[in-house]
Amino acid sequence: MNGTIKKPYMPPRPEWVMAEPIEPIKIFDDLYYFGNKAVGTYAIKTSEGLVLIDASDNVNAYDEYIIPGMEKMGLSGEKIRALFISHAHHDHYLGAQRIQEKTNCVVGMSYEDSAFMVYGADNHEGNNYKPYPIPMVNLLLEDGKDYTFGDHAIRVVFTPGHTPGCLSFTFDVHDNGEKHRAAVMGGWGVNRPYIYRNGVDTISVRQSFDDAVLFASTTLKLWTRCEEEGCDVYLNPHPYLCGLTPPPARRPGMPVRVSLYEKLKERKDGEPNPVVVRLEGVKAALSERFNAAMKTALSNSGLAE
Repeated sequence: MNGTIKKPYMPPRPEWVMAEPIEPIKIFDDLYYFGNKAVGTYAIKTSEGLVLIDASDNVNAYDEYIIPGMEKMGLSGEKIRALFISHAHHDHYLGAQRIQEKTNCVVGMSYEDSAFMVYGADNHEGNNYKPYPIPMVNLLLEDGKDYTFGDHAIRVVFTPGHTPGCLSFTFDVHDNGEKHRAAVMGGWGVNRPYIYRNGVDTISVRQSFDDAVLFASTTLKLWTRCEEEGCDVYLNPHPYLCGLTPPPARRPGMPVRVSLYEKLKERKDGEPNPVVVRLEGVKAALSERFNAAMKTALSNSGLAE
């Protein structure tokens, strides 16, 4: 196997506006997005209150994103019932402790990532290994199980590879009363060989290869689940990775695309919801992720040389 460990591409800092907040957006009758351009929280409105997916990269997400977003979207009277965390990279759970503290909501994630959140090298601040604030996980989410909150059920799909216990979710949403089926892909890519800032912990070439193969396999699993359930909406906790928001950074030569966020803002009565991409669009997005993972596996295997 190729033994070279390279630093990942990172655009110049002024272009990498990861934490630039955006106005909250109503995506469907019962689905909202609160956060910044790069990562945030989906809020599912159920007859029993709100279920949140992910807690963003901001320890104060509750005060800066969630509460202002609920107020602007007319959701101030809704109780936050649960927070489901897709995976244990800190940019997806940093706001969770504060959300749980203020709402006493249930926090659910996978067994594997509840441990990875504590012990994973990603989840410590700087070289001094100061741990990030973490919530108390009091619900271990299980593969294939539906978690019901009133008139909505959120189905869990175990999709490791991005992290040891990464989860994806499928659930119904409605657009002017018309039902659609959404899939939130918890991870998006494979962690390439990497040396952490402390100079000690690494993602080895072999680990990256194994993760890539696993990620490809579980992406195919999610592809199959989406086909069985007829999913026609594809989302990611990083909204720019599903076209909901523009990329937070543009490499030279990248085309400028109108985001789904902008299309939703400009949508007129009677126009179709631009986030609905049909089953073919969901399968195409997942197929692209499968192919990217296999390309990473091949490059780390040494067979591509």
